[in-house]
Amino acid sequence: MGGSVKYQTFKPRRRAFAARPRAMFSAGTWAMGLGGIAFGGAVATGWLSAPAPQTPPVVAAVETLAQPAPMETAVLIIEAPAPVPAALPVSAAIETPAEPEAPLANERILNGAAARIVDGDTFYLEGVETRLRLWGVNAPEKNAPGAAEATEALTNLLKGRTLACEEMDRDRYARIVARCTLDDGRDIARVLIDIGAAVEMTRYSGGYYGG
Repeated sequence: MGGSVKYQTFKPRRRAFAARPRAMFSAGTWAMGLGGIAFGGAVATGWLSAPAPQTPPVVAAVETLAQPAPMETAVLIIEAPAPVPAALPVSAAIETPAEPEAPLANERILNGAAARIVDGDTFYLEGVETRLRLWGVNAPEKNAPGAAEATEALTNLLKGRTLACEEMDRDRYARIVARCTLDDGRDIARVLIDIGAAVEMTRYSGGYYGG
């Protein structure tokens, strides 16, 4: 191989599409792509332009729950029946009229006949040890003018009579000062005043006998 080798420079041949570039997508593919973009834009536009749903405020919901609508409540009033009194035994149902009580004796009233006459306004009553002095009057004392006449007048007035004497006071001589009446209702002191055997003592009687 002693001959010389000739090297030829390789020059690539231009292809026919080098002068006219080939479209990467066909017309159908472009149509589909544009349609999808248009659809997506429409969807996006509708989604963005649609008003967002309004959520009711939480406060309103809370108020609605916390304040329910008022309800009318019917109140039923049941009256309790009147108590029925228990039946009484036959013996208790028939009341026996109570016996009238005896009148209480007034300890200030002394009843009895005159036992002894002391003077024109003083005497003893049967069963009573203390002397009785007529209330509201004064008769002459012993040995005083008119004393004998006053003593005689009282003796005649009380003879054979039952007296009722109401104790009014006690004097300094421990005598019972009493207003006495006869069994016919007459006041003894008034009778003595009327016949002139005694006079009224207004400082004690307060004008009871007319002064």
